[in-house]
Amino acid sequence: MDTKYQNEHPEELQGIINAEKQLEQEYQSFIAQRNSRATKVIPVVFHVVHQNGTENISEAQIQDQMRILNEDYNKGNADLVDVVSSFVNVIGDASIEFRLAQLDPVSYTHLTLPTTPYV
Repeated sequence: MDTKYQNEHPEELQGIINAEKQLEQEYQSFIAQRNSRATKVIPVVFHVVHQNGTENISEAQIQDQMRILNEDYNKGNADLVDVVSSFVNVIGDASIEFRLAQLDPVSYTHLTLPTTPYV
């Protein structure tokens, strides 16, 4: 709290103290909720467009990209040691998991990893 303001407006002191207490309580509540929230699953569909050549990618490449995506969004990537020290305490864990979609939202059938040639 600003001492100069406090000295010039002593009548506001109790209101400021109460507001700071409320802010601290809400912050602690937010931290508790953030730490206890369940992981959310996000279904992902990859669309691979290719011309039957080397530009096509394998299922292994798609699976690897899913692994990387999940690591990056959940503080699991190996390069966390390279984060600048002033940002280490704000590295986020989104508590989400990306998974390949199992259902097509239109036909409700099981999805595989087809690739579509672009002719």
